[in-house]
Amino acid sequence: MGYLIILGYAITFLFTSCHPIPTLNHQETILIPSGNLVMNNHDTAIIPIDTLEVMKYEVTNALFKEFTKATGYVTGAEKNGGSMVFVFDKKQKNGKWEYREGATWKDPWGNNQGIQKKMNHPVVHVNYEDACKFCEWMNMRLPTAAEWQYIFQQFHADTLTNFNYWQGIFPFYNNENDGYLYTSPVGFYQYHKNVPADLKGNVWEWTQDYFHINRNEILKDMKRHERKKGPIRSFDPNDPYTEKRVICGGSFLCAENYCQGYSSQILQSADPLSGSIHIGFRCVKSRIYP
Repeated sequence: MGYLIILGYAITFLFTSCHPIPTLNHQETILIPSGNLVMNNHDTAIIPIDTLEVMKYEVTNALFKEFTKATGYVTGAEKNGGSMVFVFDKKQKNGKWEYREGATWKDPWGNNQGIQKKMNHPVVHVNYEDACKFCEWMNMRLPTAAEWQYIFQQFHADTLTNFNYWQGIFPFYNNENDGYLYTSPVGFYQYHKNVPADLKGNVWEWTQDYFHINRNEILKDMKRHERKKGPIRSFDPNDPYTEKRVICGGSFLCAENYCQGYSSQILQSADPLSGSIHIGFRCVKSRIYP
């Protein structure tokens, strides 16, 4: 499965759970050997992938806090004064999206509850630029969509059945059998110590790629070494005048009857200027050997 690389220091958090998580190194990375991504099992559409150093966990509130403390960085949601949240009313058995003033990575619901009890949850309300700036601070970058798919397939994440998603009929009912209505702590569903956690569910993850509805057809017409960067422009027929980026992996809002984004084959579009309650990220680094 590759090698385990430890960076930085471990941060310990205690939280109440029937499945407690051991001490986490929030900067831990995993080395993934180079190979080829075969698009949709079509041998004529191969994308070469370099050896990658990949963050084991989605970037956490604790680690993002270290970044902002060290750099003074202010996120887009903070500048805008709020962000999008998904509110589920258990009594009314319905959920809806709403823009909420004060909702930022430091206060995901804009209700002054903060993140003190969720330091090991994935950071949310970060837009594309926020994610890129953090990765630069780590001397890393966001993965391309092809790299993200390759990582997902290398660890057979499509076969996972234990992960954070909407368990019930979205948006009317969630039985919460997984223990969490919204985000869960990173690594809560970790099934092997040398496997990236939460590739499936929890929060969507930003990638570098422009979103294009005809992505696969475009990549097939590109030279093999150029395919890893994806299409050179964006096109989303549902929002044709907004430049979109690709997000991967699904989130706690994906259900059997809605989205089903927790698959390596499903690439979703997102406005790079917007963050929300269900989008996070992780960073990677190319490792080129002579």
